[in-house]
Amino acid sequence: MTFREALQSEINLQGLSVAQIAKDSKLSKGAIYNILNGTTEDARIRPSTRKALATACNREILQDSTGVQFDVPGEQPAIIQASDVSVSSTVVSW
Repeated sequence: MTFREALQSEINLQGLSVAQIAKDSKLSKGAIYNILNGTTEDARIRPSTRKALATACNREILQDSTGVQFDVPGEQPAIIQASDVSVSSTVVSW
């Protein structure tokens, strides 16, 4: 699972808004939308940005050779398949 897919999954699962994540992560809504709509490629997302977004979702980020997943701090990691995640295209116009 890519970081974008993991983030979209958490937004869907928790019913989070981009505005709330932006406020809690201290990142701009535009930066978050760029990640969600694929404008910012996964490889270009800084580790500090990944951590800030995971923390804003009250999650820890785990990454290995199979991809990325968000986990609840202190809990056993969940297994989420990419096929279980629905990723919608987000278009932002200013």
